[in-house]
Amino acid sequence: MLVDKEYINLKVQEIKNDFNLLRNNHIHELEKVPGIPKCSTLANRMEENLDYIVSTYEEMISTQAISAEREQFDLLSGLLTRLASEIADLSKKQPDGLVNAFKVGQINRVLRPLKEIMKSEPSTEFLDLVTEPDPEAKTDKSRNTYSDTALILSQFREACGEYRSKYYDTTWNIHL
Repeated sequence: MLVDKEYINLKVQEIKNDFNLLRNNHIHELEKVPGIPKCSTLANRMEENLDYIVSTYEEMISTQAISAEREQFDLLSGLLTRLASEIADLSKKQPDGLVNAFKVGQINRVLRPLKEIMKSEPSTEFLDLVTEPDPEAKTDKSRNTYSDTALILSQFREACGEYRSKYYDTTWNIHL
C-alpha cells in the first residue's frame, strides 16, 4: 500500500508539472521547438495519470470496505457461536421452555446484521429471525421455545460457515 501512495504522489506531481507547462505556454504549438510536448501529449499524459490515481483510490476504498465487513462478520459469527452454545444448553434443560424478550432481543441483534451481510446468498431465504414477543401480551415470553431458537441459530451457523468458506477461506484443503 505504501508503494501505491508514493506512486500516486509521483503521478500527482507529474500532473502539476504538466499544468505548469500549460500555464507557462511552454507547448509545441506555441514555441515550435522540438522536444517540447504538444497539447495532445500533455492531455493524454494527464488523463492516464488521473485514471491511475482514481482507480488506485477506488481499489483502496474497496479493500477497506471488504476488510470492515469481514471484521463485522467475524465479530457477529463469534457472538452467534456463543449464543448458540448458551441456547443449546438451555434447550437441553428445558426444550419446551419459552425464550424471554430480553434473550430474543439479544439474539436478533446478532442475527439481523448477519443476515444483511449474507443477503445475496441463496441460504438467506431460509434464515428466520427469532419471533419477537407480542408487546400487548401480559408476559415477556416469546412464542419461541429454546429448541426452536436452537434450530434457528444452527441454521445461521451453517449459513455463516458456508459464507466464510466461500469468501474468506483462502487455503486449499487438498488431500490425496
